[in-house]
Order: sequence, then structure tokens, then C-alpha cells
Amino acid sequence: MKHLKRPLSLLLILLSVVFLQACGGGSSSGQASGCSLLNARIFGGDICDQTSRSPVVAIAPMASDGEVVFRFGTCSGALVTVDDLITSAHCFIDPLIRADSEGIEIVGFAVLVGGANGQVLPIVNAAIHPFYNGQVGSRYDIAMATLLQVPSPPIGPLPLLASELTGPGSDITAFGYGTNDQQVDDLLKAADFTISGIEDGNLVVLGDGSNSICGGDSGGPAVYLTSEGIATIAGVNSFGDLSGCVNTASRFFGFVDLQDTFIFDFIFSYAPDVAAR
Repeated sequence: MKHLKRPLSLLLILLSVVFLQACGGGSSSGQASGCSLLNARIFGGDICDQTSRSPVVAIAPMASDGEVVFRFGTCSGALVTVDDLITSAHCFIDPLIRADSEGIEIVGFAVLVGGANGQVLPIVNAAIHPFYNGQVGSRYDIAMATLLQVPSPPIGPLPLLASELTGPGSDITAFGYGTNDQQVDDLLKAADFTISGIEDGNLVVLGDGSNSICGGDSGGPAVYLTSEGIATIAGVNSFGDLSGCVNTASRFFGFVDLQDTFIFDFIFSYAPDVAAR
């Protein structure tokens, strides 16, 4: 059963033009192996096909100053059923805190699904992991959310990784709509990483300064290709040294490791139809 219901105004649907114009059409800079993993924002990564209907989505908090409704940041996420998505808990919590400090109101969250030519749909239900403590690097920086409707046509969701263990030496591909090396937002990008270790329940990477996850990539999937060739979600983009995303990539960043009983229980209690491979 989906819980923590948060109805949103249908006004968000009218904001699709704003979101789609911001995302733009984009173009491929040569499909890297990372992008092709999902037939598809990552610092220094490869720009994916922006028109691809991949399961990676862009999430935008929508704020109001009492007169105008406007975007208030960017996050990423991934469809795990035809209408449910997984993202970072701080993608919901941080905008609320920041908006309150600026004297404005978050009126909802809009999601771009299906790439630059896709749909913008509001989130109508969401749940934060009960163990999330609001701290950077929290091992439970996970949230689930539900779209107003199933995208048309439907987009094949990503299954969770359950059949194999990840750890030091495992290869993953991170996807996101965040800031790239040219300080441009709203382009789906991908980059391949090798996990350096596991710290406090997070898969961490000690980077070489060329690629990393950055602001706006939070909540995007860390995709692992199983030995059977199935693309699965092994982690969720969670944290990094954002100061390293201005002129060079962050050298230390991490992903929530989904292979935690408390995380799996949370996900399946919210959406029992999520697939695991």
C-alpha cells in the first residue's frame, strides 16, 4: 500500500511547457557504453540521447512566492514500476527546508518522464525512508514516489539488483540530470565508475577527477549489469563533494547501497510490484 499521501494541484500539469523548454532537445555526443546501457547529469560524463524514453527521470520541486509558480531546483530518479519511482530522500526534504528559509512555499514536485519530448507529470504520493536522518551520506537517503498516471506510452521500469552482490571492484553506470562539466543542467548524462569500497552502507567511489555525480544528479540510478546481462539498480546517487563540480569533478562521492534488508522492505512495502533480478 502506498502511504504518506500528498495530493498536488493539477496546476502542475500546466507547468509542463516550462519544464520541457528548460530541458531542451539535446543531442548525442556519441553514444557511450554508459548511455547505451539503458538505450539512452554527470560531471564529465557522456550526453545521452535526450529523446530516449529511458526509465531515468528528472524531478523538479515547484515553488510559489504567492504570485508565481516556478522551478526550485533539479533532482533525478528512476522508474521501478510503470508509475512508481525511486529517488533520494533529500530530493524532497532539502527543497522544503531551503524554501522555508527563503519565505516561499513548495507546492509540489513535477517529473519529466520519457526524455525531452516526454511528459511532465506531478507526484501525487511519496514516502521517505523512516530511518533517514537528514545527514549527508545517510545510508537511508531513499524515497519512493508515485506519478499522477502511467506515462503514455508506458516506459519499461528498472528492476532492483537482488541476485548478485556489489562491492569494491564492481562496475556501475550512474545516470542523472544534474550539472555537467560545462555547468549546464537538464541533460541526461551517464558515466561509468568502479566502486572503491563500502562505507556506512554507501557504495563509494574515489574518482580520478574526470567524472563524478554532481548537484541535480541526486536520486538517479547507479545501474549494474548482471552476469545475465540485465540492467538493474544497485544504488541511488546520494552525495559528493559539490565544491569539486565547478572546474573539476568530485574525487569522492557515493551511492546508497540498495542491498540492505531495511531498504528492500521499505521499497516493497510501498510498491509490492517492484521487480528484483
